[in-house]
Amino acid sequence: MNDSTNPETIRKRNKKKQETNEQRSKRLARERELKRQKRARETEQQHEERLQSIREGRKRKKMTETNSDRENRKNRKNQRRQAARKRTRKLKNRNVLKGRNINQQTRQDHEGREIEEAYVESDNTDSDSHPTRNSATTMSEEEISMLQDFRIKMENIRYNLCN
Repeated sequence: MNDSTNPETIRKRNKKKQETNEQRSKRLARERELKRQKRARETEQQHEERLQSIREGRKRKKMTETNSDRENRKNRKNQRRQAARKRTRKLKNRNVLKGRNINQQTRQDHEGREIEEAYVESDNTDSDSHPTRNSATTMSEEEISMLQDFRIKMENIRYNLCN
């Protein structure tokens, strides 16, 4: 090490190297909380100064980066965006599947009630040839899944066009 390095700094650095995962996570949580409290106590002027300093540091970093660094940064940014899009798609698909299950349950309940009502009506009437009608709102399972797939595709198209 450098002779001008403070021995206290070296001691802290060595302590960090030797800490366990549990100790590290506790230390990081403690540091995050201290930073949060410090930001909460700062005045508006201090807040603006801190943000300005961060912006200037980013500008300096971008100005000094090489082409390979720039490519790596852009690749990381694109990967983060792709991961975020995948997460949102998965959540949408889960919600759609949950919606399908709920729709399927309500549809089955509704169909069960219709069958019971038709059965009761046929018992109440003398005529045995009572045709049962499907309402315009009743859809088969295949039609519902096709409609849901269509909606997902339209959402993806709208999402891709907007971004």
